[in-house]
Amino acid sequence: MSCHRFCRHHEPGHRSGHDGISPSLATHLIPDLCALAQRQRPLLTLHVVEGLYEELLIGLRQGRIDLLLSTPPSEAMPVAVCVEDLGWDVFAAFANSEHPLAISQRIEGEALHHHPWVLAPSVGALRSRFRSLFEQQGFASPLPYVETYSISLCRSLVSAHGFLTFLPRGLLCRDVAEGNVVELATPWLQWQRRLCLLTLENRNVTPACEYVRQIVRELAASHLNPSGPAVVG
Repeated sequence: MSCHRFCRHHEPGHRSGHDGISPSLATHLIPDLCALAQRQRPLLTLHVVEGLYEELLIGLRQGRIDLLLSTPPSEAMPVAVCVEDLGWDVFAAFANSEHPLAISQRIEGEALHHHPWVLAPSVGALRSRFRSLFEQQGFASPLPYVETYSISLCRSLVSAHGFLTFLPRGLLCRDVAEGNVVELATPWLQWQRRLCLLTLENRNVTPACEYVRQIVRELAASHLNPSGPAVVG
């Protein structure tokens, strides 16, 4: 179970549309989408709220949601749902640039237990993968001091309070470029997440929905890796 963003869009004269968006995408892709849409379609209105993937998938199948951006679960999709690959987002471990681990050349699992973590809640694929990556190295995973879906809280705790976190590279690329945050030397602690656009087959698409779908594809091409990177050990 995982947390996702839910986005509505409409223009005068067209039926309202709805999109489901993952929180990491909503933070580093959706702001660019909103800015682009505001310039190109000033009458377009976007409303963003949060929901669970399972709930949003039901909404998609019932016709209440037009688009869903997410990482599909391993089980087969319902027949009526189309899945379009957008690319890959790589999760990695991060700390602020003044953190004691920031200058380490190679960090093993045990060293990461001595520092506070802020992570997504224990339910869902992200924490499950986080645990399994440590177990593959022969260590138990650290228990977070803070559990939250809030990306802004994660960034604040990392940059200002010395916490470690496990987030997508794309989400923190600007912080890294500005020298405030560094990716830790833990090539074994990475998750290559497949991101997809889910739509309902044989559904009439409004012009506003089609416009949002197209710019999502364009922005995903610039924000995501086009193919899964090689696993680094």
